[in-house]
Amino acid sequence: MATHRIPILGAMTKPDDSGEVWFEPFSIESSNGLYDHLVMVFDDPSGRRMCYGSFEVPQDFAGSGKIVVVYTSPTTVGNRFRFELEVSGVGGSDTESLDQLAAVVAAAVNAGPPSAAFERMEATMAISSVAAGDSVLFGLARDGAESSPNDDDVADKALVLAVLFEYSDT
Repeated sequence: MATHRIPILGAMTKPDDSGEVWFEPFSIESSNGLYDHLVMVFDDPSGRRMCYGSFEVPQDFAGSGKIVVVYTSPTTVGNRFRFELEVSGVGGSDTESLDQLAAVVAAAVNAGPPSAAFERMEATMAISSVAAGDSVLFGLARDGAESSPNDDDVADKALVLAVLFEYSDT
């Protein structure tokens, strides 16, 4: 058995309509401006702000799936970012609808700010209701409306470099 990580941000990812989530070149936020790859920016929210996407679960998936958010921030001030995840796994049969009524799995994590500006950080959330061959619909949120003790109190942007699906194979 091996552990794999596949990126799930990309062409199938869309920010919500709040204007507080967007893609931009990392060079706009970074100090040195050397690398110009895209990052997803979650602004300092007053509410719950999301991006939406989908991905396919590989056929060699053997369970114990996780979503890993790779992030950073220009600030080190504050106690936590609050990331939340909604996931629906839609099976490979012709009997399940992609037009879901509600998320099947909801997970959350309190993730600390970096100890130095732009330090690489990871936050992990387990998911359990997906299977090999499923289409997975997801929403990833930064929740600035969550109340104590889980409040997001980092008064700056969270820059998401990657969202990964981590799994063990057969």
